[in-house]
Amino acid sequence: MNDEIVTTPLPEGKEKLGKDRPETEQEVRVTKQLEQFQTEKKEKIAKPIYKKEPPVKAEVEEKVKEAVEEEVKEKEPVVSPEDYYLTDPLFYKVANYFGLAQRDWSIAKDKLSVIVDWAVLRTQSRKAADVLTAIRALEDEITSPGLGERRYANVHKFVRLLGQKESLEKELKVYKKHEVKEVVNG
Repeated sequence: MNDEIVTTPLPEGKEKLGKDRPETEQEVRVTKQLEQFQTEKKEKIAKPIYKKEPPVKAEVEEKVKEAVEEEVKEKEPVVSPEDYYLTDPLFYKVANYFGLAQRDWSIAKDKLSVIVDWAVLRTQSRKAADVLTAIRALEDEITSPGLGERRYANVHKFVRLLGQKESLEKELKVYKKHEVKEVVNG
């Protein structure tokens, strides 16, 4: 004898045999599954996605471009220096600007990284032209390097001193109650 129980729901309109007999758990479960299946089937009938006419392709492209432009505008003011010098193309441009050979890059990496970071923050740009222009302007302002001193080392000293000066000025402002104006006797 076969132990499998075959349950097929009766088509609608036909009555079950043996009305007087109580329904078994399996019959109740099958009936609920059938009802659930029928309601899901009704819900899955294709409905239009748009209640009104679909947007024109040009309008969609325009909205996407606007969203991208807004995102770029939000990200533009935040210019941060590169963390690792080997992945930063500006490092190589600045190294070439100072005339460093490739064998000297590992020696000068810390000083050049500080110079590049300063120039990026000062210009608020990661463009090589802007960074190199800022470094060149700084070189014009400071004294030329001493005998045997490298140009990048001289610029690094000045940039480091600028950073110390700015932090000291901030500390001094905290301690001052009022801004003191210098009076020149003349």
